Amino acid sequence: MLGNKIRGYVRLFFFALSSMLAFIAVVLVGLLPVNRYKIRLKIRRIWAKSAVWILNYKVQLKGHFPHDRNYLYVGNHRSSLDPFVCLALPRS
Repeated sequence: MLGNKIRGYVRLFFFALSSMLAFIAVVLVGLLPVNRYKIRLKIRRIWAKSAVWILNYKVQLKGHFPHDRNYLYVGNHRSSLDPFVCLALPRS
């Protein structure tokens, strides 16, 4: 029981740390005179994938999704992690 609490606090700490680092990176990229959108999206994707990994979530796609179509992901709102899962989905 105590081990689960400690593990939870450690995960919370690393989630907060990764969130702060991602926030700082996004702000610093805003100061650069380059195409910020692609860089910020990459930072958010890395952050979301790390959050899903830190929080020990498993993301699975079932079936075949053709690459020549667009899709809409609809979360079931069973948790507040739907945005992380959306960003952590593989692009191809």
